[in-house]
Amino acid sequence: MVKLIQLIRQYWNIILFFLLEFICFRLIVNSNNIQGSDLLNSSNAIAGFFYEKQNDVVGYFQLKSANKDLLAENTRLHNELSQLKYTDTLQNVTAKIPIVVFDSVKAPKDTTLLAKADSPAAKPVIVQDLRPYGNPKVVGYASYSYIAARVINNSVVADRNNFITINRGTADGIEKDMAVVSGEGIVGRVAYVSKHYASVISVLSSRNVSTQIAGGNIGITNWSNNSPDFVTMSQVDIRTKVRKGDTAYTTSYSVYPENIPVGVVVSVDTYKVNNSLNLRLRLSNNFRNLKYVYVVKNLLGSEKRDLEKATAAKEKAALEASKKPK
Repeated sequence: MVKLIQLIRQYWNIILFFLLEFICFRLIVNSNNIQGSDLLNSSNAIAGFFYEKQNDVVGYFQLKSANKDLLAENTRLHNELSQLKYTDTLQNVTAKIPIVVFDSVKAPKDTTLLAKADSPAAKPVIVQDLRPYGNPKVVGYASYSYIAARVINNSVVADRNNFITINRGTADGIEKDMAVVSGEGIVGRVAYVSKHYASVISVLSSRNVSTQIAGGNIGITNWSNNSPDFVTMSQVDIRTKVRKGDTAYTTSYSVYPENIPVGVVVSVDTYKVNNSLNLRLRLSNNFRNLKYVYVVKNLLGSEKRDLEKATAAKEKAALEASKKPK
């Protein structure tokens, strides 16, 4: 208490000055509207400035939590969207053999005109009786589940194959050969898995990707080992109308979900020898700055793979049996 009194006595002049200044400001604010409003506006501006800076600092330290929440929300939306996208509405039908008839309304009375090619009556009308039966069915041809992961190691400089390490493994449901994508486009597929981590072989590798462009025309995309920003799409039909700026997407023939962006066309080369186009694509993903990805699990993928393996085995066995002498 004695020290407090000594401190007040030591700085009494300064304390008295600030006290009188505060009283003066209060009197000005209460008795003069113009000066009072100016002071209030100035004080509000100063307070707002400091509040804004405070929020910026707090927001910076909360970025990790915000990114985590956004990633969880995006994962939920991806899973909900995948339940709606990959379905077809089908209905069974019976059909009679098409019947070719002549339009009796346009047909002239003079039957000799039927032989003329330009006569309206010489143009046949194909009548086909399609009779649907049963209720329409919604049939799913794919079903995907998305698992968010963080990139903890990334390679873009290897000569042949580049790998990405993510912080998800078998404990999180990750399996070999699952597709990996990001919000921008395709990333790669899972190559090796441990309990808590997985290695992903990226698009910057020797593995081909089935790709479509310009109305569903299909080609093969691969990395040419030149730059981590570009890939080449080959075996595209020469009749395909492709322009610079068109986007190439994945097909349903690969491990990836359909219509995931691959890249944008930057140049077109024509090869008349085999009637094909080679397209140079700028990748949708910036592999130098990859932070978060989604591992995609096809819930119907194992059934499809098992059927295709069984079909291939039976066809091989039938071929070998046909080669044996009888």
